[in-house]
Amino acid sequence: YLSGVLIGNEVAAAVASRSQQFVLVSSRSVTQVDNPLNKLFGDLLIWKLKGEDHLRGSGVPYTVVRPTGMRDYPGGTEGIGLAQGDTFAFGYVICRDDAAAVCVAALGTAGALGKTLEAYNDPTIAVGPLEAKFLPLRTDIART
Repeated sequence: YLSGVLIGNEVAAAVASRSQQFVLVSSRSVTQVDNPLNKLFGDLLIWKLKGEDHLRGSGVPYTVVRPTGMRDYPGGTEGIGLAQGDTFAFGYVICRDDAAAVCVAALGTAGALGKTLEAYNDPTIAVGPLEAKFLPLRTDIART
């Protein structure tokens, strides 16, 4: 519940200030209601999805970044993949520095607007600029 209230307050502030873009860090698996994290942590993922939906319905330009499992290792050592569909299984990870890099790259990038994406590290992907990786991702369809 607290997560949903905080997101609501932040979105209200973004609306009031006519923000040009809101980048929300959410979590992979938010669409998987039976995920064990919901049972362990009071429907945490359900509340994160509600926060995402609130942002999407606010009219504020946005990008939702759903990192896979976050780890503490140096950033920039593995490529970063961006995907959609919330279908990642456990085992996919991204370092915190690289998750932050995705958020920073989304800021001011027109190709990132109105999109929800999962971010993960992949040693088979070359390390490099992220901005072009947003372009092939589909824009969100309004959820009802």
